[in-house]
Amino acid sequence: MVAFKYMCWAAVLVLAVGWFVSVSAQTTRPAEDPIDRIAERLKERGIDLDANQVDRARKVMNDLRDGVEPDPEQIGKIFADIRKQFESRGRNRLKEMLGASDEEWKILSPRIEKVRTLSAVLRANVVGFGGMRLVGGGHQQSDIQKKARVLQEALENKASNPEEIASALKAYRAARAQGKTELNKARKDLRGLLTVKQEAQLVTMDLLD
Repeated sequence: MVAFKYMCWAAVLVLAVGWFVSVSAQTTRPAEDPIDRIAERLKERGIDLDANQVDRARKVMNDLRDGVEPDPEQIGKIFADIRKQFESRGRNRLKEMLGASDEEWKILSPRIEKVRTLSAVLRANVVGFGGMRLVGGGHQQSDIQKKARVLQEALENKASNPEEIASALKAYRAARAQGKTELNKARKDLRGLLTVKQEAQLVTMDLLD
């Protein structure tokens, strides 16, 4: 049982690191341990972990090595810290790419984030089927995600009758249609504030169509 949990937590860490760190093909100087190596790669990408964050990550790795199940809260804090810095860095890069002033960014940023969020919800539920469970990622689930889960559960339940599946499918389609309407409105609101160059930049990023 301990070995199985070890494998599960190792998989979680590998997936999480793979999500946040795009491992470079270039050869880097070997670090003293895996945490130092990860911290170095993150720093190369503008993510500077403080000593407390590194210590928390090292404790998780040591627990895994010793066959002890790590504290999920500690893992959540580690990657929440990294995610926050990545998102902040991404916003700063986007601001520079758009050539937006501080005042312009105050107006554009929340509208861009709204479009990004609505787009992500729609995309997540397109790829969420096929046996993959939809997860909230620590955030409140949207109506689309809730309806998608109900439909997935109906499909997986061998006792579900055609009427139940049809009802869940209808509700899911309605939620997606509403989501598309909200996304189109958010895109229209954003588009009206952009220069041609800014609009073109966001189109290439698939935030606008």
